[in-house]
Amino acid sequence: NTLREMHLLGQLKHQHVVQGVGMLLEQRECSLLMTPVAECTLHDYLRARTAVGVQAVTLKRWLGCLASGLDSIHRQHIFHFDIKPANILMYLDRNRVPRLLISDFGASVSSPNSKPAISRPRGHTPLYAAPESTTHGFQGAAFDIFSLGCVYF
Repeated sequence: NTLREMHLLGQLKHQHVVQGVGMLLEQRECSLLMTPVAECTLHDYLRARTAVGVQAVTLKRWLGCLASGLDSIHRQHIFHFDIKPANILMYLDRNRVPRLLISDFGASVSSPNSKPAISRPRGHTPLYAAPESTTHGFQGAAFDIFSLGCVYF
């Protein structure tokens, strides 16, 4: 639900998390307006650079940025449940340095419990899911951290 996602984004303020700035209703379809404007997703960027690759030092820096953003999300008791390269946006800052942003909170859950266990979140991507999630449900922050590890490797 777009309204629920906008509400979640309103709670999150971090340099590596997209910011919701409004909603657009057009022909019965509601879309989120977010900032900053991204150049592409991490998935698209990596796919385009398969021949030349990305330096290890850059990947480590990006992992730290995303881990910091994810920690901020979890401190607000929000659990993303769909961390993957297609949900990480890339934009160029004013110095033309690539920056990453966690986006797409459509599968997210907000819970006062720091370890919500739910049987099956909406819209998660099985390729990035922790193996135990099929038997023990989705265990909050641990699920997101496993998914971030999959993105890195």
